[in-house]
Amino acid sequence: MTDHTLSQKKYYFSFDEDIVAKKFKNVDDFVWYMQIKYGIDFNQPNLLLLNEIQYSKDILQIFNELLARNIRTQIIATGIIHTRSQEYQQLIQSGYVRTITVYPFSFFDFLDMKDIHTTYLSLQNPSQVVFKEIQWLFDEYMIRWWYPAVVTSSTQDRKQQALRAIIQKVYDKDVWFYFNGDEILLFQDLFQSLCRQTMTGYNLKTLARELDISLPLLKKYVTFFVDNCLIESIPYFYENKKRELCHQEHVALSDTGLVSYMTKNYGSKLYDEKSIKNFICIELLQHIASDDVLMTYKKINNSAIDFVISHSDGTLTPIMVSDKNTTTVPKIYNNFSEYYGHRIRRYIKATPLLAGQSTYREKDFVCVPYFMISKCFVE
Repeated sequence: MTDHTLSQKKYYFSFDEDIVAKKFKNVDDFVWYMQIKYGIDFNQPNLLLLNEIQYSKDILQIFNELLARNIRTQIIATGIIHTRSQEYQQLIQSGYVRTITVYPFSFFDFLDMKDIHTTYLSLQNPSQVVFKEIQWLFDEYMIRWWYPAVVTSSTQDRKQQALRAIIQKVYDKDVWFYFNGDEILLFQDLFQSLCRQTMTGYNLKTLARELDISLPLLKKYVTFFVDNCLIESIPYFYENKKRELCHQEHVALSDTGLVSYMTKNYGSKLYDEKSIKNFICIELLQHIASDDVLMTYKKINNSAIDFVISHSDGTLTPIMVSDKNTTTVPKIYNNFSEYYGHRIRRYIKATPLLAGQSTYREKDFVCVPYFMISKCFVE
């Protein structure tokens, strides 16, 4: 993570608010416009935050061409472009992706944007004093930091007003485009249902019956939620139907601003179990390898592992989320190891503030604070 210098100039630009920018065709158009609008010198160590990049059709190609010029300005881009898209993977392979973060921001990107030095935050040098100092920032991030008007609001009423304006924009910009008539009115009921079921299994037929709507319409809405990065569907890991569940998917919510609005929770969700698991899920999806698959795991007797990463080489990484700061190995790892121990890459346990490394059944056992879960996959 690059630490910002005091002399660094910062610029903000949103493609959503500029008609000309939506029509950029190549890197020369982009550079010329930014120089005219802001006087940006891309050979200087500036910071340029580009928002709503989905409104620029050729932006990823422009990034490739721009970064190939070895510019010094750091570009951070946000928008509804999934980090596993083919274009994004091409940027990773190009070697220039270190200067770009695509929506949604991870917690460490958030710290970087706050000008917080992050190089000293590592699993090799844990410090509970430092972890506790970071805790209030994690609290802010959990509220949904990339809605600045919500984060900076001092009261719940102001947070509610800010979110109401944002949700109205979602209706105006997205929902009204995809749905007609009474279908539009189902948006809030459907999303509230998914909010209640975040990080738990859900069945489309059961949900359609409970809400008294047609299954095709429900599937259309779920597709809309996925395509607009509002939710992620997490499948079960299973290899034996007699001992493991396999018939339902879990749902993770990418847009915690919507969660706050729909659940009327405008304060911190830091200590809510589902919210913590949801946060960890989104962090994992951003940082695991593109060929890896994030899954959940539950036995027939309902004992469960929160997450299992199925790696492309056939190995597995189980992850348990705990509300206690202990190094105790979760009991379910004993049973999971009996069947899959030969395939385990390492075991991970996420805790509120504890970091540490040891050995369990001849494999690495890592304890990591919630907000540092990404460090297990980028170091």
